[in-house]
Amino acid sequence: MYSQKDLECPVCHEHFKDDDDIVVCPVCGAPHHRECWNKTGHCQYESTHGTPEQWKRPEKPEPEPQKNENNSSENNTNQADSRIICPRCRTLNDNNAQICMRCGYPLHENANNYGQPFQNSQPNGQFPPMFVYDPYGGVDPKSKIDDVPVADIAAFVGSNSAYYIPKFKKMKENKHSISFNFSACILGPFWFIFRKMFIWGLIFLVLLLAVRIPDMISSMTPEIITGLEAQFGIDLNNAVVIPAFLQPIFWGVSLLLHILWGFIGNRVYMGYVLKKVKKLSEDSVQNENIDQLEYQKALLKNGNANMALGLLAFLIYYLIQMIIVYIVYY
Repeated sequence: MYSQKDLECPVCHEHFKDDDDIVVCPVCGAPHHRECWNKTGHCQYESTHGTPEQWKRPEKPEPEPQKNENNSSENNTNQADSRIICPRCRTLNDNNAQICMRCGYPLHENANNYGQPFQNSQPNGQFPPMFVYDPYGGVDPKSKIDDVPVADIAAFVGSNSAYYIPKFKKMKENKHSISFNFSACILGPFWFIFRKMFIWGLIFLVLLLAVRIPDMISSMTPEIITGLEAQFGIDLNNAVVIPAFLQPIFWGVSLLLHILWGFIGNRVYMGYVLKKVKKLSEDSVQNENIDQLEYQKALLKNGNANMALGLLAFLIYYLIQMIIVYIVYY
């Protein structure tokens, strides 16, 4: 592991001292004196960012590792995978990364000594602060929700975890708290499937079809049926007819369902997430072959959201409507 004294500032070319005020580039991790960074306003190696010549920490042989029960790096690295788990958001990063690519958290001991340039604004507008994503939404990652570590919940939820974790925490602390999810309200069963709650999604999809199909049939007035018979030369005398005055009732029921999904969405998702993470944690404890890295992979694989599944569910829903309407009228 390198210390600051092993490197020099690329601007002034002076070696770093223990008491120097140091910042690191959020892209390549190159250290600079804060004063030098403020003078240039950017990383000295900015022109090489994203190229094979991008700055990398020089190679240096590692000394013989000493056994230390408190050595957290042994828990966060895996030699076979050569990647580092961010202790803050549990994202997998390249082994040579200095800061987490997702949340900007330092991944090495020395990185903790570096003041990151995007964490503090500079005077006179010399270096405006950059947004740093917090996957926990302000909740302490070391805390727990229903005995489940917040960091594990964030890894399982994946996208938009900064929204869900504070909601989960509030709902667990106050069982009567009201939480409304606009995505669940608008998308209905497709949101539940998108979040991999397949059983709930299928149940709600059947409910939606039970309302939408009669609504579609009730919209087929005698005038429309007569027009179809004349246009396509078909006989629809035996077609099912639902009185048109019932259509507002179907609209009202459909609206109530969407509002219901909005109110129960976060609570149902919280129960699903906590149950799944607890199960994965128990499996990792019982199976000695599952280390921390494998557990992290299991959280990412079983959790997160799947846009393709949501779109597929909508396509199936649309086809089912067309098939049933065809059967009813033809």
